[in-house]
Amino acid sequence: MKKINIFDFDGTLFNTFNPTIGREIYKRAKGGSWPFTGWWSKKESMLSPLEPTPGPAFDDCKSALARSDELTVLMTGRHGGLANIIQPILNRHGLFPDMYFFNVGGATIECKIKQIGQLLKDFPSVITVEMWEDRKNHAEVFRGLNDRFDGVKFIINHVDNGE
Repeated sequence: MKKINIFDFDGTLFNTFNPTIGREIYKRAKGGSWPFTGWWSKKESMLSPLEPTPGPAFDDCKSALARSDELTVLMTGRHGGLANIIQPILNRHGLFPDMYFFNVGGATIECKIKQIGQLLKDFPSVITVEMWEDRKNHAEVFRGLNDRFDGVKFIINHVDNGE
């Protein structure tokens, strides 16, 4: 295998609500305020009435998954305790990534860089990593990986999710 495709979840592969908009939708639908202090760590941020919908990289992911000679993975900043919510969302929409990566602690960007490094160790024949990311600052950091991993070309798709 020579290529890995990496898709971010929130705002990239799926449209999810940010806390400001999501809390308002929740309040109108449920008749009460958001009952938690956090947002991204809560499964409720992806349940009714806040279900995610296919995002700007959805079609690219479907195409990548159709190429059996490439590894296609989901890599999200959400914690692994949400796997039982995120995986079924993808599966309901016909997406079955080869691997799932969740934040195991700390800053999302640092966690993702470590996970990418491990993928490249596990798959030493890879010469191209293509990524889809909605956060501009993360996309810029990922572009810098071209200088960090010899022999691997990083292609970074900064997707516009309208925010």
